[in-house]
Amino acid sequence: MRFEAGLDVGKRETFTLLYQPPDLRTEVVLHDDILADTVTFAKGEPVDLRYGFSFWRATWLHELRPASERELAVGLALHIRNANTWRRWLKAGITEAGGGLG
Repeated sequence: MRFEAGLDVGKRETFTLLYQPPDLRTEVVLHDDILADTVTFAKGEPVDLRYGFSFWRATWLHELRPASERELAVGLALHIRNANTWRRWLKAGITEAGGGLG
């Protein structure tokens, strides 16, 4: 799922804003012990996993050759993202979260 809005200003300027909130979740049984920061999740135990990677992107585009057979444009984009991970050991109720990557 993603949301995008665009605005044409005059004949040559375009601004767009995009938001995409991917959020993946799954439950797995571990084949090996894993160490996540300071928490060890044991082999053979069920673990809930979540990976979120939402981001915003703002774009400006200026057409140098508009409405021609071969368009040519220049522009700038700003991309802001936030990655979050989350693990929960179902048997023991231990939760470990990491994130804020951007």
